[in-house]
Amino acid sequence: MNQEGMMKAAKHDDFRRYNASVNLSSEINKYVTVRAGALYSDRNKRYPGVGTTVADPWLYLYRWSRLMPEGVQDQHGRDLREPVSEIAQSNTDNLQNKYFNVNLGATFNITKNWDAQIDYTYAYQATDRNNSVIMFKGGQTWYSPEPWTDKDGNRVYVDEKW
Repeated sequence: MNQEGMMKAAKHDDFRRYNASVNLSSEINKYVTVRAGALYSDRNKRYPGVGTTVADPWLYLYRWSRLMPEGVQDQHGRDLREPVSEIAQSNTDNLQNKYFNVNLGATFNITKNWDAQIDYTYAYQATDRNNSVIMFKGGQTWYSPEPWTDKDGNRVYVDEKW
């Protein structure tokens, strides 16, 4: 299975899963039947590493109205701090789960109405998580804008005619 996530601005937001299983059974004779099986599963989730910020990026879906500008820049072309820019700049976190199971068994027919079954199962599960440090750069959207100056350091003012 290969699924893409909903955070399109992220470098990676996807989920991949691979499964395999096999089962075998063989009647050796009328007294003994042997069986074996194996199962393997590998799941890998990659997502933007913004989980330890003050708020989860999904909060912004409900916090402000749909008119809140996202993916915008200030007058100097620098990113503003908002969900889209944080996700686009974030590192990729990774969560991987692996599971392996092997089972072996035998049935011994002792009499016409009695049998004995022996089974052995071995299971192994591993989880590997890689989290990144939050790194992004952008101006705050809820503070007053910083003064705009020209190349000589003189303050630039903009009137209603720009």
